[in-house]
Amino acid sequence: MSILFRNSYSLTKIINWLNKNNLNKYEYNCSLDSIFTKTGIHIKLNEKYSLSIQTHPTIAGSSFCETALIDNITGKPIYNVLNYYDVIRHNEPENLFEHLLSLKEDLKI
Repeated sequence: MSILFRNSYSLTKIINWLNKNNLNKYEYNCSLDSIFTKTGIHIKLNEKYSLSIQTHPTIAGSSFCETALIDNITGKPIYNVLNYYDVIRHNEPENLFEHLLSLKEDLKI
């Protein structure tokens, strides 16, 4: 018997946008009680940094999603780099997509 996992609605929207914009170096990162629903991903930005995108309401609250910059060596959030002074909550998908385009331009991805 195989277990079927599905993406949350928000994560499906994010992944479709990432694939359309050639930012498809991501891996799933399930969190909390999301046993059968994938709610998060990590996008590898470069050798140093990844971007964590979480859509689970326990993490993102009432926002569309929350992003954090992750150190690829330690796997922990880092701050004071690329305008990340804390996690960033994006209220609408468009806010996230503008942010991702900005990161893509800044890092020359």
